[in-house]
Amino acid sequence: MNSPSDGVPKSAGGGTHRRGRPPKSEKQRPANSGSLWTSEDVDQLRELWGSRGGIPKIARVMGRSEASIKVRAMRLKLGPYLNGGELVSLLQVAQIIVGFDDSGSITYSMRRWEEHGLPVHKTRVQRCAWKQVNIEEFWTWAKKNQDILDFSRFQENRLGMEPTWVKKKRKIDQRNRTLTTPKKCRWTQQEDALLTALCESGKHTHEDLQRTFRRTSSSIRRRIYDLSLPRPVKCSTVKWTPNDMRQLVEMVEAGYSHDWVAKTMNRSTQAVRGKIEWIKKKGLWEEYGGRPL
Repeated sequence: MNSPSDGVPKSAGGGTHRRGRPPKSEKQRPANSGSLWTSEDVDQLRELWGSRGGIPKIARVMGRSEASIKVRAMRLKLGPYLNGGELVSLLQVAQIIVGFDDSGSITYSMRRWEEHGLPVHKTRVQRCAWKQVNIEEFWTWAKKNQDILDFSRFQENRLGMEPTWVKKKRKIDQRNRTLTTPKKCRWTQQEDALLTALCESGKHTHEDLQRTFRRTSSSIRRRIYDLSLPRPVKCSTVKWTPNDMRQLVEMVEAGYSHDWVAKTMNRSTQAVRGKIEWIKKKGLWEEYGGRPL
């Protein structure tokens, strides 16, 4: 006859424990748990503080508990974990480039950058995970994706020493901003009345409206939709030549906005966007002088 204790795991001292949990004496402790901190350990902690992987990775590398790592870092006054190492918060980078006062654009920019392949490293501090970037990796990525970046509000050397091409890109973006009214500028009643009259006349193209109101193509299209106005007349379609497409790729690679390209080439912004997508889809970007995608 089996005793009631048959099948119940026993602890090292002969007692039993509930639900099959191992006794405390059997839990695996870090290799260096309880050992004194040497000068080499302190130097290693200083070097690893703020590195990729977070505090859990440092604890595994050094063979100590996470609590021990936190206490020693506090005594050494190493500061917040996110401020150490070679990584910078993705949010901080976006705030510096886009502007602190535009939270909607900051969120949109971070999501768009990640969709276009920005190398992002997740760092865990306690129960929170933070997205960080390496500045050198950011500049390498940014040079290949100048067409989706706007440096018009990015002050010089705010992220440290910057590549030489950034200065040229900043001037181009600042000039692009003068082409259109700032996005936060509301449409006035006078503008609405003029837009209504021009659309109902049926004599003006979308490009004419852009020059008249000095607004972006998307802003004008949205206002026409909100006011339920007739669509502008279509301009005569001009076939794209190989030279036109080379000029298009060259300007996009240089960082010019779609609105600026459209004005320079005397085409609509929608036509410029569509042709860019077509060239990339057909795999002709490099053939027309662009960098490898």
